[in-house]
Amino acid sequence: MILQKYQIQKELLAKYFEPAIYKISKYSLKYFAVSDNYKLDEYCQIFYEYFKENPYFVNKWYSLDLFHHYIFKELKRANFENKKIVELGAGLGITSAFLKKILSPKNIKLIPIDYQYSACMLINNTAQINNVSKNSVNCNWQYPPLKKIDIVIGIDVIYEISTVVQLLECFDKILGKDSLIYLANFENYAFQTVIAELSKKYKILDCLEKKNSSQKIRLYKIVIF
Repeated sequence: MILQKYQIQKELLAKYFEPAIYKISKYSLKYFAVSDNYKLDEYCQIFYEYFKENPYFVNKWYSLDLFHHYIFKELKRANFENKKIVELGAGLGITSAFLKKILSPKNIKLIPIDYQYSACMLINNTAQINNVSKNSVNCNWQYPPLKKIDIVIGIDVIYEISTVVQLLECFDKILGKDSLIYLANFENYAFQTVIAELSKKYKILDCLEKKNSSQKIRLYKIVIF
């Protein structure tokens, strides 16, 4: 049954997703996306009918550009050399591939994780098409496979209140003294709750805000001490 489930997901990805281009500053990155809204709606409907879950991984979310522009500046002041980095809810794999490219001389270990098997396949496909290592991990935040992480990144992964406790427990399990958290998210109650809880225990070093036509976006840099 599990093998059949995985095979269906592979077939759906092959049918609906095709290469696309994401540009940020001087970098161009290839990734896989559904080309038009009609096909996207059809894919989401079929995915839900098979698996009773919404495929949140299909979209480039609101905070992506804000985080990437911020990280260019951050590289000039923060030390990423020899760091172990985890991206939570890595989705299409754009950020993990982007970071592997720009941080390749710094000998980092970056591991993208997602609870959706389809997302992990897309992450690996995006890595492969950009000639960077493909090492996604299919897991739930409740059971993180790694500990002693230096940096955690989460981009638009907080939108359901039911995930707040899981995420906070995940941070407690995988982070240690002087670890950093980068969270960029569209404004919502669950995100506000996470930030409020983290600010009780840890220090917020940076907070940026951006507004577009439909969303308010915030980015936080938080240090564990």
